[in-house]
Amino acid sequence: MSLSSVATIAILASAFACTRAPSEALDTRLSSPVPSDAPSLAVDTRACSDAYVQTNAAMANMPKDLDTGQFPPLKPAPREVFMRDCLRLPPLVQKCLGFGYTAEHMSECEAARAQYDASVAAGVR
Repeated sequence: MSLSSVATIAILASAFACTRAPSEALDTRLSSPVPSDAPSLAVDTRACSDAYVQTNAAMANMPKDLDTGQFPPLKPAPREVFMRDCLRLPPLVQKCLGFGYTAEHMSECEAARAQYDASVAAGVR
């Protein structure tokens, strides 16, 4: 996987995980990373935890020459916010936030992302 591919995935993963309504943008008061509407207490958080670590590492190691000045510098979401938003995603989309999984399952992840985007556009989650 080329450096530009890794950088692109890092940017997309961060943007995907950080997208939220403006009223939620600064809300970091959650006491638990698990959404209150989660179906059970037995939530597998590994995929989201791994994605958080990988995204932060990729952003920290991103070459400075990729910064063209067109956009403000990317900053990772606080862990609590990232986990809350990630755990609301379908399980396959959660896995696809991980770089290794995405690299090995590119077409599956593209299809999962497209299906999720379509469900959000239709107002169904």
